[in-house]
Amino acid sequence: LEGKLPIRKYCPITPEDKLRAEIIERLMCYFQVDIRACCDKHGFDPSFFALELERLKTYEAFGFLDIADSFITLKPEARLMARNVCAVFDTYLR
Repeated sequence: LEGKLPIRKYCPITPEDKLRAEIIERLMCYFQVDIRACCDKHGFDPSFFALELERLKTYEAFGFLDIADSFITLKPEARLMARNVCAVFDTYLR
C-alpha cells in the first residue's frame, strides 16, 4: 500500500482536527486552555470557536468552569465533567 497506513486514505487529519485535538488534550490533561493561544499557534482566528464558547456558557452557569476572555478553566470540583466539556469541541460527536 505504498508504505502508507490505509486509514490515511480515508480519514485525513485536517488542520482543524489538530487544533481541536490540542484544545481537548489541554482540557483533559491540565483542566485549562487558552483558546486564543491555540488558535494563534494553528493559524485560526479565535472567533472560530464562538459557537463552542457559547455552548460552554451552560457549564459556566452551573459552576463547572470559568471562561475569562479566551481562557477556559475547569474548577477542581468539576474535573469529572472534563469529558463533557471536551465533547463541545469534538467535531465528530455532532
